Amino acid sequence: MLCTKSNDRRPAALAALAMSMLLLSAPVSHASTIESYGGGTGLDNTPALNAAIAASDREIVFGRGQYRFDSRPNAIPFGMTIRGAGMSATTITKNYLATSAYQGFLTWTGAAGEFGGGIQDVQIRADVAGGSAVVLTGTDQTHRASVMDFKNLWISGLVKWDLGFVVLGTNITDPTNGGVRDISVTNLYVFECNGNAVEAWAAKNFWITGGQLGNYGNVFITGSASQRSEHVFLNISDAGTVYVSFSSLVVIQGAHGGLWRNGSVDTLHVSGRVGTVSGTPAVNEKIL
Repeated sequence: MLCTKSNDRRPAALAALAMSMLLLSAPVSHASTIESYGGGTGLDNTPALNAAIAASDREIVFGRGQYRFDSRPNAIPFGMTIRGAGMSATTITKNYLATSAYQGFLTWTGAAGEFGGGIQDVQIRADVAGGSAVVLTGTDQTHRASVMDFKNLWISGLVKWDLGFVVLGTNITDPTNGGVRDISVTNLYVFECNGNAVEAWAAKNFWITGGQLGNYGNVFITGSASQRSEHVFLNISDAGTVYVSFSSLVVIQGAHGGLWRNGSVDTLHVSGRVGTVSGTPAVNEKIL
């Protein structure tokens, strides 16, 4: 176990994350049921969700039951919230073959220049393999997923996803305001992934607290030399290995199988039960 004493920037990291979470109460104009757009249980709900996206509806409610999607719905370009009746009550199923690992079933892009949105009280299930359950991405600092709130989200499958919850912010390259930003995730459960349960590429102010990564799903936190992940807080149980590179101000809590990091990491604080620790120590690293 490595414990290097240095300036402890963890309080600053947590304070910055806490301040960013205060922004996560974007107003919702109204809520509509998926049935109001022609969807429902026992139906293909892709046309209904696409109609809601075309109408710029800010909140779509799925009731109890299973809602099938036979083709990939359109990417969501604004702050839409998808809300269910509970993780054990509402199931949204992907019933088509994805063409790539990073092709999101539910994808937010911020292309309309609006922030907000998220998913609450839903299970997302893969009935046909491949792709990612949730992808947050963008193209520049005014067109990206940001200020989003996810609560009580269960990702599973009758077959395996490629990836679970994915943040792709490396396209947003502004040197002072890049990445996908201000994402809060509370009670995230991810099972049945061939690849990583969580991936964060150039995620800024990314907070996951509560939940479980089944079958010891891995977490991958990274970026690039010019666009790092920053202010990342992970408190979730049973990750297999947490991989960290090209990141700054990362706080990891909980019980995990292992930790890998390299010298591209600046300020890493780990507490809880961690198995094998490998790689190159970070700058300003503390493992308790």
